[in-house]
Order: sequence, then structure tokens, then C-alpha cells
Amino acid sequence: MQTLELTSHRLGEVRASATVMRSGSSLLSLAGVILVLLGGCSKKGPGMDAVETDANGYYCRNCQARMFTERRVFLEDCPKCCENALVDVVGYWCETDQYLTIRPQVASPEGASVCEKCGVPLKAARVSPREKDLLAWGATKAESP
Repeated sequence: MQTLELTSHRLGEVRASATVMRSGSSLLSLAGVILVLLGGCSKKGPGMDAVETDANGYYCRNCQARMFTERRVFLEDCPKCCENALVDVVGYWCETDQYLTIRPQVASPEGASVCEKCGVPLKAARVSPREKDLLAWGATKAESP
């Protein structure tokens, strides 16, 4: 009888160990699924094109200068008038006429309000302008500070 009690006791330990192992393998399976999903998300979607850029655009509220820098270079003061009056610029894409309106970034829900070309409201069309867009807007490249 004593052997039977030891066996049933060990059987309980084996069952508990099996449950822990199943939980561990479930966690590993879940981790694998997460890694696969994250790996699948590494491709750029259409929304990433709207936020990725190769340049930083600026507008000086003091001297009205339009300029840009390389993506890794940031300005605090205007290189033309040396004032701390720079504002980042953003673009607003108009689907109607395929035109990019570039304006100083403002803290308002209206954003750019309307397309410069056709007058259509542009509330949810914000994109980061690229260097070629900033050049077309009339910006000049600012040298590194």
C-alpha cells in the first residue's frame, strides 16, 4: 500500500509538471505568433509614406525665410536673421488635384484649411514633405548649425 501512495503522490507531481510544461509551451507558441506578426509589420504601409521624409522643413516667422535641412539636422534659430522664430512646416495632400500645400505647422484642428490650388478642405490630409517638395515650395537648404 505504501508503494501505491508514493505512486499516486508522484503521479500528482507528474500531472503538475505536465500542466506547467503545457503552460510554458503555450507561452512559447504565443511568443512565436507575436514575433511572426511583428516581423510581418516591418514592411512599410501606405501610412508610413505620409510620415517618413528625407528633410526637415522650416519657416521663419520673423524674416519669412523658407528653408530645409537634412533629416538628421535640426535648427533652433533662423540662420538668416538669427532669431528664434522658426516653425516646422507640414504638407497637406489634396487628392482632388494631386497637389501638396506646404504651410507652417499650427496647433489647430483645421490644419491648412484649404488646398492652395483648388480650395478643397484638407483636414485629414497631413503628410511630411520631402526635400523635392520643399524645393518646389521655394525653400533653400540651410547649412548645419
